[in-house]
Amino acid sequence: MGTNGGITLEYVNEVTALLNKLLPRVGDPDHDQWGVMTSSLSGLNRDVGVARFVLHHDVVAFRQHLRDASEMKLSLFIRSQGGEVIDSSYLTIMNYQTVLDALAAQEIELAIEIARYMGGDDDINRKRPPSFAAILGYLLQAVVLNDAAEITKWLPQFERVCTQKQFMDFRPYLDVIQALYVSDLSTANSSFQVHPRFWGAVIYSFM
Repeated sequence: MGTNGGITLEYVNEVTALLNKLLPRVGDPDHDQWGVMTSSLSGLNRDVGVARFVLHHDVVAFRQHLRDASEMKLSLFIRSQGGEVIDSSYLTIMNYQTVLDALAAQEIELAIEIARYMGGDDDINRKRPPSFAAILGYLLQAVVLNDAAEITKWLPQFERVCTQKQFMDFRPYLDVIQALYVSDLSTANSSFQVHPRFWGAVIYSFM
């Protein structure tokens, strides 16, 4: 099979084999300190799902892998709440990509659960001018949790930054968020279909 955006069937098979080999190590104190293994395998799950979509337009596999990736990230929040030491970078608002993965997998309840945890008590983005990613994270969290006050705060900021040249490629995020805001799930789902790069616009730069 030929390539598609740099993705090959061989690549998918190699990553899938690696994923299956390492899965038993998730949560193992000897291999998963600070949640590093879980986070890495969550990323591999996303890689495989997006690759299968790109190569075969396999929506079922795409959603399953993104569901698995999201559940892995959710487990880090739960483990942290339970007292396990998890790298704080896995728990911040910057993990909005995990919410997007759950939404793309059509797992709204999973997205809501992740959004409830996301941020952390010591999130420094509340204490300084927020970055583009932080604005997106807080807005997505607010929309998924149906927090009107937070939506009112963050939506105008996100609309404004999306008019800037360096962030125009993120306009699909605004389309989906606005659709979710008015409970237009059909439009939101269409945006996921129309913009196959949407859920990985940064991570999957090779697409």
